Amino acid sequence: MGIQTNSIITNLQAANTARHYGIVTDQRAKSTEKLSSGSRINRAAESKIRDTDMATEMVTKSKQDILAQVGESMITQANQNKQGLLNVIGGGSSQ
Repeated sequence: MGIQTNSIITNLQAANTARHYGIVTDQRAKSTEKLSSGSRINRAAESKIRDTDMATEMVTKSKQDILAQVGESMITQANQNKQGLLNVIGGGSSQ
C-alpha cells in the first residue's frame, strides 16, 4: 500500500503544480489584457490632445490672418482718404 500512497501523493502534487501554473497563466493573461487596454486608452488620449493642439494652432493662425487683413484694410482706407484723415487729426490744409 505504500507504493499506491506515494503514487497518489505524486499525482496530487502534480495536480497542485498544474493548478498553480494555470493560476499564474490566468493572472498573466489578465495583466496583459489590462496593459493592452491601458495602452489603447493612452493612445486615444494622446490623439485627442494632438487634435486639440491642432485646433488651437488653427484658431491662432486664423486670428493672425484676420488681424493682418484688418491692418491692411485700415492702411488701404487711410491711403484712400489721406486728406480726410489729415483733416480729422487737424493736420490737413484746406484747399
